[in-house]
Amino acid sequence: MALNVTVAELTTDDIRAVANPPLAQWDRGQILQITGVELPTAYKVEFCNKGDAVTVPMIGNADGVEIPNALVETGKPILAYVVLYEGDSDRETEYWITINVSVRPKPNDDVPDPGQQSEVDQLIGALNNAVENAADSAEESERQAGISGEYATDSEAWAVGQRDGTDVDATDETYHNNSKFWSQMAQQAAGRDGWVSFYIDDDGHLHYVKTENAALRFYIDAVGHLHATNA
Repeated sequence: MALNVTVAELTTDDIRAVANPPLAQWDRGQILQITGVELPTAYKVEFCNKGDAVTVPMIGNADGVEIPNALVETGKPILAYVVLYEGDSDRETEYWITINVSVRPKPNDDVPDPGQQSEVDQLIGALNNAVENAADSAEESERQAGISGEYATDSEAWAVGQRDGTDVDATDETYHNNSKFWSQMAQQAAGRDGWVSFYIDDDGHLHYVKTENAALRFYIDAVGHLHATNA
């Protein structure tokens, strides 16, 4: 027998019974099952606290009938009044069932009402979203760290003319993609396009060439010193 079920065993000779086991105050979702007599597919049970004239009608079936939570919460004994209509006549068969309820303090883990449950669900949803967002942020941070690492490698390659810690060969497509190469090119351009340039021919002679950018005249004296003059 399920923990939330109390059973009333009736007979055709006795229309009164006491349900067992008794209920405990604040236990919600309790079910009353009726055995010993044949019941229709659906039947009506009117519940009330003993001595209370106000009843709460409920519809039962083969699985039993739900006991109103509000009556269980009072801690008072409950009376269940079973009404069975026979055919089209006005005659009805009545069963009286007593459900005892033991009094106890209200538990701290009291089940919330629908409004409270909605707030709890929203809080749980917010916590789950926070966890998911944290995971997404961690993944994004890891991705950004990877990109930063790639940029650091490229920066090093640009600065020293290397890729992956290996000297770049002149045939490599990334050979020109570094500051070392362009620094060398700038030095060569300064020599070609500045005031003077020098080159060594096939015979090993050093030649001096004045470029068109030179505003001065240059000459080498007898001891090999280079001079500039406006003359």
